[in-house]
Amino acid sequence: MPTVTVQIGTQREWAHFVLAVKSAIENVCHRVHFFGGSSTDDPWQNVCWVVEIENGRIVHLQRELRLIGRAWRQDSVAVTTGETVMV
Repeated sequence: MPTVTVQIGTQREWAHFVLAVKSAIENVCHRVHFFGGSSTDDPWQNVCWVVEIENGRIVHLQRELRLIGRAWRQDSVAVTTGETVMV
């Protein structure tokens, strides 16, 4: 039985948007604990980072992400801040 490889194009604009956000995060965050995304066949693509960041840098990150979101015509960029509690 033959082997078949199926290749399809990438979402170039989405990939560049994700790279821009990744760069902004890595420039201000202390440590990235998690990076992951939705299934590649989902109708809406989502990516999540869980990071450590100094309090004084949060506003800078939010401002940078707002600019990146607008530049790449994204509907939403959300930031949730909170305290991690070990239980």
